Amino acid sequence: MYKQNNLLKICLGIRTKNGKVHISQLWFYRVLLSLKLKGVSRPALFIQKVLSRLRPPVGLQNKQRGASKIKVPAPLPLKQQYLKALRWIFEGAKKRGRGDISPSTFADELYSVAKGKNSYSFKQRKEFLRTVLDSRAFMR
Repeated sequence: MYKQNNLLKICLGIRTKNGKVHISQLWFYRVLLSLKLKGVSRPALFIQKVLSRLRPPVGLQNKQRGASKIKVPAPLPLKQQYLKALRWIFEGAKKRGRGDISPSTFADELYSVAKGKNSYSFKQRKEFLRTVLDSRAFMR
């Protein structure tokens, strides 16, 4: 598993805009607090488990074949796997909150991913893995 401190730094890095880390830290603290209110005893460990469940093991990489470029499945580094999973969760929270990502909508998306309910993040993961499997035909 990925270290918790590095994982939390990645979460803060995605959320931070224009160098305002303090605002991002407050937002993330509210996410942890809303998870705590939902009954999660250790929210940081909960987020880590959710992300490790959602992360894709492979990604698509552009390769040059003659005059054309094709996408070929390739293993992703661990940090990129977690980044992709976090982006999917942020997109799901944005869809759930009508464009604005509040800490409660982000926590709701994390909770629905953990419970296995119909979440946008799992749909994104299935669609991504389907495209990866479809592009296996280009491998040699």
